[in-house]
Amino acid sequence: MGQTSSKTAIRDGFQKQHKRLVQCAEREKESLRLKAQPMYYLPDGFDRGLFDIKDLGKELARTEQGQDFSDVVQSGDEPGCVGDLMLIQLQGDFLAQLERAFRARHHTSVRAMAHAACRRFGHSDDKGVLTLGGKNYLERILRQTQSDQPK
Repeated sequence: MGQTSSKTAIRDGFQKQHKRLVQCAEREKESLRLKAQPMYYLPDGFDRGLFDIKDLGKELARTEQGQDFSDVVQSGDEPGCVGDLMLIQLQGDFLAQLERAFRARHHTSVRAMAHAACRRFGHSDDKGVLTLGGKNYLERILRQTQSDQPK
C-alpha cells in the first residue's frame, strides 16, 4: 500500500458562508453601538424570497463535501488521510448548522406546527423511537440484570 496524502481542502462554499457570517456578526455588533443597521445572516448569494422553501438552503448545500468524501474513500489503494475526513465533516457540519439556524429563524409558526406534528406522530407510535428505542431498551436491560443467563 502506498503513502497516503491529503485529497481535500477548505472548500469555496464553506469559505464564502464563513466570511458572510463574520460580516453579519460585525454588522450586528456595530448596530448595537448605533453605528449601523442590523444585518441578519442571509447566505452569501441568497437572492430569493424567504418563502422559496424548495431552494431555501441552496447556498448552504454540502455537495462539495459529498464529492470530497467520495474522492477520499473511493480507492483503497490511494486513499486520502484521516485529516481529510475531519476537514470534510467539520465543513459539512458547519454548513448544516447554518442552514438549520437560517431555516428556524425564518420559518412560519404554521410550518413549525406541521413539523412538530410529524415528530409527535412518530413519538406516539407503538413502533416509534420512544417505545421501541427507549422504553423497550430499558426493559431489556432490566430483564438481563435480573437473570444469571443472557436472554
